[in-house]
Amino acid sequence: MIIQALREKQPLIHHITNYVSVNDCANATIAIGASAAMADFYEEQADFAKISSALVLNTGTINQLIANSMLKAIKEYAALNKSIVLDPVALGVSKARDQISYELLGLKGVCIIKANASEMASVIGLDGKARGVDNTFIIHDEFLEKAREYAKKTKRILAVTGKVDYIISEDKIAKIYNGSPMAAKITGAGCMCGSLCGAFAGILEDKFEASLYALLSFGIASELAQENSNGSGSFRVNLIDALSNLNDEKIKNKAQYEFI
Repeated sequence: MIIQALREKQPLIHHITNYVSVNDCANATIAIGASAAMADFYEEQADFAKISSALVLNTGTINQLIANSMLKAIKEYAALNKSIVLDPVALGVSKARDQISYELLGLKGVCIIKANASEMASVIGLDGKARGVDNTFIIHDEFLEKAREYAKKTKRILAVTGKVDYIISEDKIAKIYNGSPMAAKITGAGCMCGSLCGAFAGILEDKFEASLYALLSFGIASELAQENSNGSGSFRVNLIDALSNLNDEKIKNKAQYEFI
């Protein structure tokens, strides 16, 4: 009963995220049952590390001040052996962004990388053909092989979002079919997935399970939201409603995934 446990524990999930989707990330975190802190002030990273259960970093609107806070936060959370989720948004788009993203990726402590296929291709050493936050990369056998090699080398879980989602570790791959095409019509869908990864990682030792449950939760909630939506605006509202009404029974009954 994972969602039930999450709502009973209400872990605090600390975000340093982008200003386009910060409100969506906070609301998604709260809707699934955790608590959200959106704190990017450099001088308070050590204090938040002491009281939070997980850290979620999102480089969507990165600048040097935010990057400094992220670097500080990773070191503080890693020292306390707490979960860190990194979403390297638009990796591969610019040299300056890549430099910061790879510096973050190079630090110890990150346990889950959440990215679309284009971004993840750049993470694992392939040409992601990046175009902003859009996913233009088609997952193929070489991608999966490289991803498993990266996961084995770094001991990280890779959560790859798209029309079909993948959770990749060094020894297993889950392929998730849940989701709504309407999620691609709003900003922040991928960012919210990162927040959910942080929420579940805040209570689960198994980060593969945390990532799987996070993307299943988002995919199922987006399907439920689509049923009563007339467009992007109502979908966004209905998505938060669906997350807040989600429970373990709905996950069990509606989950569509396989191990490959």
